Amino acid sequence: MPNIVFIHGTGVRQPSYDNSFQLIEQQSKKKWSNSSLYPCYWGRTEGSVLRSGGASIPDFDTARAVSEVDAKDLAVEEWRLLYDDPDSEMEAFLGQPAVARPFNPADETPFEAITSLLEKQTEKTRALERELGVADVWPKAKAQLFATLAAAAKAKRTIPEPDSQIRAVLARALVAHAINLAFAVPDDNREWPAGMERDALVSALCEAWGGDDRSIASGVFGWIGNRVKRLALKIGTDKIARKRGVISDAAYPATGDILLYQARGSGIRDFIESAIQNAPKPCVLLAHSLGGIACVDLLAQKNIDGVTMLVTAGSQAPLLYELNALASLPYGTPLPASFPAWLNIYDKHDFLSYIGAKVFPSRVTDVLVDNGQPFPEAHSAYWKNPEVWTAIARSLP
Repeated sequence: MPNIVFIHGTGVRQPSYDNSFQLIEQQSKKKWSNSSLYPCYWGRTEGSVLRSGGASIPDFDTARAVSEVDAKDLAVEEWRLLYDDPDSEMEAFLGQPAVARPFNPADETPFEAITSLLEKQTEKTRALERELGVADVWPKAKAQLFATLAAAAKAKRTIPEPDSQIRAVLARALVAHAINLAFAVPDDNREWPAGMERDALVSALCEAWGGDDRSIASGVFGWIGNRVKRLALKIGTDKIARKRGVISDAAYPATGDILLYQARGSGIRDFIESAIQNAPKPCVLLAHSLGGIACVDLLAQKNIDGVTMLVTAGSQAPLLYELNALASLPYGTPLPASFPAWLNIYDKHDFLSYIGAKVFPSRVTDVLVDNGQPFPEAHSAYWKNPEVWTAIARSLP
């Protein structure tokens, strides 16, 4: 009959903690009908909070509808999407109905015209490529963009006429490909270029290809605007609005709790110790994420009677120890003899979970589970996974 104390992770507040507590209670009752679960909700009193009401955050209280976001904001968001997928903007134009034109066998097809454009360079564009640090990868960037267009042509998707808007779209796609290639390998001696350097090359390409990039605004903002709206919906807003205050409210507890713990973690550890003292003994500590770090620190610093096992899920404690950043234990110092059995559950798709057996030999049992979710969802999907509860049941003393 395990007595379980549940210690939550970073950024958790009510009602989220209550929901997790109820879920864990249900799952534990399925395994052990006479088990008891005890709370350790440290987020209420020990979690991070904006103590000046967000005074440090620019425009914290300013709501900004998508239609009100200025061109610079849209451009920054657009380039973020282009770095993720350089062809994403161009894909919006491929396969669209083409404008009819008189047939002339001597005319280039749109695919041929675009291919010709990609080969055009001037001294100005070459100089800007060198300044941007992409000259060496330029041929490969062109090949990647050409391959996308060739695949579209093979699939009989309509290739658009290379008017001024399409020329700008192509230029941006080509520059995005080149930047991704040039900066694919991290190098501490290189810095990402400023936006104006990148934009200068885009403008020079448009000029070399027979126009400028000023006429693309409406098309770009339609393309990016729809994606900004979807991002706003993903954040969970009921209205299509971007509000830095809302986003900060959602984000700061998670990052704030981590920073607070690293700077002043004693309050969280004291809260956990008090919760353990109030629970019947013997007991098992079930800790998620930052809660696991705090438990490791607490148990490494103090011999707390009655704790028979520590179960961590999605824990970063082994990584912090290896980085010599664990508050309680300098790297190279072993866990004390009083430290209880430690079951560490991780998921390869949870990039915030780490293994401990190699850094704490013979003191940690790592168990791999598959939560069936991508990151970051995998980090919060442990408690409904039957593999987790099977692993705990097998490891109970």
